[in-house]
Amino acid sequence: MADEADRLSGRGDYEGTPQDFSDDPEAVAAIRPLYHRVYGDLGGMSTAVSLSADGTRALGLGRDGFTYGETALSSVWRVLCSVSLDSYTCDCSNGLVVKVGAAGNEEWIWRDRMARCEQCGRRPAGASIVDLGSGVGNVVTAAALLASSGALMGGVARLDGVELLPTLHAAGQRALECLMHEHSKQHLQCGMEPARGPGLGVASFPLPLPSITLTCEDLESYQLADCDVVYMASTVFDEALLARFAERAAKQLRPGCRVVTLAEPLHHPAFTTEAVVPCVNSWGEEDALINLRMDDAEHRRSEPGSS
Repeated sequence: MADEADRLSGRGDYEGTPQDFSDDPEAVAAIRPLYHRVYGDLGGMSTAVSLSADGTRALGLGRDGFTYGETALSSVWRVLCSVSLDSYTCDCSNGLVVKVGAAGNEEWIWRDRMARCEQCGRRPAGASIVDLGSGVGNVVTAAALLASSGALMGGVARLDGVELLPTLHAAGQRALECLMHEHSKQHLQCGMEPARGPGLGVASFPLPLPSITLTCEDLESYQLADCDVVYMASTVFDEALLARFAERAAKQLRPGCRVVTLAEPLHHPAFTTEAVVPCVNSWGEEDALINLRMDDAEHRRSEPGSS
């Protein structure tokens, strides 16, 4: 499926052929063709909306909080460039590396690039990112391709998408299978053919994909303790849900973690709005708020009545 937010702003072919994207940043141009191919069989926005409606009916739910929408690919890239991904990559040596090889020919290697360092709590491979309410997995797919293309200022170890509606989850799983297949064809050839222009060939994806998991689950039950960055397209989430989430996130997320929300920040003293990123969405323009989980001392100082 192509980029609905771009289609509605008068750019591109929603059926999957990227065109008239001459003003794309190079990082976005490099991944857009494959991003479109991954969703090419899904169809247009009306198909996704129908899947969403079918999913709520199957679960006996109302449509409040389930309005389907997408954020433009270029906006996802700008958000990911604003969450300080490099701050989640471990470069410690203690406890994470081990010496291997025969005497006189030893070398140090990472013991486990996906494991969290006991000293700093970060991973050698980079950040753990989750999209709560991931729909058909657009944000997860975009982040994976951006990471593989080397376009992000920091590593991404794993990406998780959490979606309650089984119809959207199933569509996301199909897209993920397509992503793995298409990306492997390009990545395995990387370095075997001459570099081509941005977005035109195998040289666009020199790095492997992060670990990716899509889960059919209620976002309110998803455990946040292993996350570094949480993305929520929260425009239609009601105040009570956001308040419950903010309270849970304050307890489970480590200081330095970030939560991305749309339109409204997290209203909780443990979080401060660090940045505002303008976003183009299928329903119009709306800001993404980067909410930083403060450390406990900063949290206490921010509480009413503190001096």
